[in-house]
Amino acid sequence: MATILKVQNLTKLYGSKKGVSDISFDVGSGEIVGLLGPNGAGKTTTVECILGLRDPDSGRIEVNGIDSRSAPDTVRRMMGAQLQSTSLHDSITPRETTRLFASFYSPEPDTDQALKRFGLLPQADTPFRHLSGGQRQRLALTLAFLHNPGLVILDEPSAGLDPASRQDLLDCILAEKNKGAAILLCTHHLDEARRICDRVIVLDSGSTVAQGTPASLASFHSDTVSIRLRTAQYPNPLDLESIPGIVTVTPSADAWNLASSDPNQSLQEIGRLMEATGNRILEIHMEAVSLEAAFLRLTGHSKATAQSQPPKPDKTDTV
Repeated sequence: MATILKVQNLTKLYGSKKGVSDISFDVGSGEIVGLLGPNGAGKTTTVECILGLRDPDSGRIEVNGIDSRSAPDTVRRMMGAQLQSTSLHDSITPRETTRLFASFYSPEPDTDQALKRFGLLPQADTPFRHLSGGQRQRLALTLAFLHNPGLVILDEPSAGLDPASRQDLLDCILAEKNKGAAILLCTHHLDEARRICDRVIVLDSGSTVAQGTPASLASFHSDTVSIRLRTAQYPNPLDLESIPGIVTVTPSADAWNLASSDPNQSLQEIGRLMEATGNRILEIHMEAVSLEAAFLRLTGHSKATAQSQPPKPDKTDTV
């Protein structure tokens, strides 16, 4: 696997504030590498430095062995990018947009083939304002991959999409990976990273805190297990945190996701807590620790339930 992107000791400061400090990683052809981290971790700064939108204070960025600071125009031609939001004129169509972007390259890419590649040929002449969220994101992907770049940067490509549209988008990204593209994916969706990333890099406060496959990062905390708990009434999250063995407490849509370093004791204490508070367990499921739990522990946000939106209590008695 050829190395397409190489980042060495990247550092960027904003006055006295650290954007990123001494970050190093690489991305190979036919590989998706996820860049993960909480807000303010340094993901955007890293991406902007790679794309040439910001000048690093120190470090080196190479694309196909070419230094991005000494030959920025050459490197930009080798890259494609999709940022978090794509703003186009309400009346422009996907066909017009791709033809415009294709005119920037020589030789010009086949625009109809590009639209077909990302499933947009049926909407080729539909004004942008009438495209769905998923179609707009696929148009952004079309533009990012239009000239078949060796390296593509994707920043939250599935943000705001419904599950079906999100899956379609991920399938498109995986198809491009299988054609040999090197892809750097910034995402807040940890299940997305687990599903399509070959490796992940976790940033926190401008520094790298972990690198590896999603499975290896989860196994880094192999002393813990993940517990999904759904109850008839909303429990006090502080009570859940006080249970022996519990190391993380995270709400989901209708349940609590817990991580425990002593599942035998935690399960017993959960039962006692339900009895003491007059609550009832509707569902409890235990499995190996998730990437999410590992991420929370790696970034030091494992007990941040007070600011989280709690799950809604279930009104039914059926598991």
